[in-house]
Amino acid sequence: MMKKLAALALALLMTLSLAACGSQKDDQAGGAVTPGVTDDAVPDMGTVSGGTYTNRFAGISCTLDDSWYFYTDEQIDELNGFVRESSSSVQDMYAASTDGLMTINVVFTNMGLLGGSTVTPQDVAELSVEQVPAALESYGFTDVTAQLTTVDFAGQKNVPAVAVSAMNGDIATYELLVCLKAGNYSFSVTLCSFTEDVTADMAALFTAVQ
Repeated sequence: MMKKLAALALALLMTLSLAACGSQKDDQAGGAVTPGVTDDAVPDMGTVSGGTYTNRFAGISCTLDDSWYFYTDEQIDELNGFVRESSSSVQDMYAASTDGLMTINVVFTNMGLLGGSTVTPQDVAELSVEQVPAALESYGFTDVTAQLTTVDFAGQKNVPAVAVSAMNGDIATYELLVCLKAGNYSFSVTLCSFTEDVTADMAALFTAVQ
């Protein structure tokens, strides 16, 4: 239970960064709306079939073997209740390894007309690096580090990401927060592992969807 809450806390921090980043851009632009940018393209929720998660709007897919299990729609609804307490983001997928040492989740956030046209994945990653240490410490984590990095992800090169390490009690926690964007929506893919950093291996499980 504590591991699940740890992973959710880190995913929630990303959604809060998304909201803050959008707010900063609004302030800088004086609330102007970019002509020609609409919010008509609303993402469908991802689907899980035969051990494969697919979100065509984000253009990503992930196939997991029997050592993983995906949360059901009902469990995702519960997680969405947790996420929506602090933001308008939507939990799209949550998967955990059967040994409890790894989790993967995908959250998307509507950046609005202005934020959708101006906020980049790099913006989100940079703001997250600034916010993550203090925020995690407020959740009781110690020895927190957050570094800006890039990762090859789902067929894309040099995708902005944040590499996080921390201690949750006596459990070493590692997180890779991958920042993506589709239309006016930002997607955060949160890869979390405990005791050993295998987040790069987890990122390699994702492929591109046309």
